[in-house]
Amino acid sequence: MRERGGIPNRADTLSDVNRLLICCLFGIGLALAAPDVKEGNFTIRFEPAAKLQTNVEVPFDVRITDDRNNPLQRNARVDLAIAPENKATVKTVKAWFVRPGVFIAKPVFPSDGQWVVTVTARINDRVTTRAITFTVTE
Repeated sequence: MRERGGIPNRADTLSDVNRLLICCLFGIGLALAAPDVKEGNFTIRFEPAAKLQTNVEVPFDVRITDDRNNPLQRNARVDLAIAPENKATVKTVKAWFVRPGVFIAKPVFPSDGQWVVTVTARINDRVTTRAITFTVTE
């Protein structure tokens, strides 16, 4: 409790210090738990394998090689995200492994217009992202 006149007593001061210490330790713990992410230097190429249109699955062929030009293998995690131009991501879909270096994703565009398609490839702590803008028709 605080004394009259707004002067804190010793118990309040120690309580405030303890809260600050706990917050600092929590923040340090989060920083240490977060994995270091490094640029993967992957080469990502992708394009729709069918006409871009609304309200149907549109297959995208995604081809990815590593920094030594070797195709990415089954252990890679590849995601494809779609977002209207200059807006937040609407949906992210997993790209499925087809064969070494080749993945396929099938997003559904809910409306026509300009859409940013972003592919993210991850192996362990290495990540590369590439985005391309496409025009989707009805």
